[in-house]
Parts: sequence; structure tokens; C-alpha cells
Amino acid sequence: GYSDIIVMRHPEEGSVQKFAEASRVPVINGGDGANEHPSQALLDLYTIGKELSQNEKSIDGLRIALVGDLKFGRAVHSLCKILSLFSNISINLISPKELKLPDDLLKQLNKSNVTVNETENLEEGVSEVDIIYVTRIQEERFKSKSEALKYKGLMTLNQSIYTANCEPNTVIMHPLPRDSRSQANELDSDLYEN
Repeated sequence: GYSDIIVMRHPEEGSVQKFAEASRVPVINGGDGANEHPSQALLDLYTIGKELSQNEKSIDGLRIALVGDLKFGRAVHSLCKILSLFSNISINLISPKELKLPDDLLKQLNKSNVTVNETENLEEGVSEVDIIYVTRIQEERFKSKSEALKYKGLMTLNQSIYTANCEPNTVIMHPLPRDSRSQANELDSDLYEN
């Protein structure tokens, strides 16, 4: 039953691990501050597998673009870790250089023989992939709101970019919440029809 496990979400990094060490029952990490979000990564992995299977593909051999705030996006961090367990994975990391994936995760991907391409060019990065995983700017992780605003709207995926650069069955994913404010809008409203 549900009393046999605990799902814990906490704003403090490492808090879930500390709680799990003192717990008598298994603890599932539902997100601990800016650190990890493994439950989101498992859900994303399930969705990726399901979407790929419709085109007779599998997670092994996945080509994925990770777009947006790769520095602070804990869902991206956990997804990178779980994808590094599969074979023949290719990841395009698309972000402003100030928001690129942390070096320790980059090293882990390289050590796991994941093919990694880093770019600031959205159009280039979303071409020839199976999945586009778009993230919002993690405004709450910045020192100030004004610092976060510098990056709002820099990586907006819209219908025009999608049509011009993506293969016909390319899947767009987002871990939510989506920032739909006009100055951010990482997924343009013109994609609603898809």
C-alpha cells in the first residue's frame, strides 16, 4: 500500500537523502531544491519510450535536444543521468553559454559515451532529433529577478522554427510549469495546434 513508501519533495538540496537515511520505508525523491528531480526523469523516460515506440524506435539510439536553462534545470539534470544508462544516445545541449549544463554532468555524459553537442543556436540544435525537451528559465534559482530576465525569450521554440528545422514526427516535451508570459514564452502559443 501507499504507507509502504514515502514520496518527498523539499526545497532544500540533499534533504530527501537525509530523510531517507533515517526512514524505515523507501523514500522517493520528488524534488529537492535545485539538486535533483528523479521522479520527473522517470516520467520523462516513460513518455520518451512511449513516443519513440510509435515510430518503431527505442530509447537506445535516442537523439534528443535539451533546450533552455540547463544550468539550473533539475529535471534536465536528472534526465541526463538516466539517459546516460542507455546506449547510442545523442544529446544536443542548447542554451546561452551562461546557462549551460554543469561540467560534472557533462563529464558524466562523456564518460558514459553519450554523444554531446553544445550550441547556442536553437535552429541548429533542434534539427535531426527525435525529441525536443524544452525548459523554462528557472527564475527562482537566480540571485535576482533582473539577472533572470536577461535570458527570458532567448530560446523560444515556435511553429516556424519547428517546421523549418525538425523532422515530421519530432516530439516536443516540457517538464512544466511552462512560462507563458509574452517576455518568456519558451514554447510559442502558435504550437498549440500540434
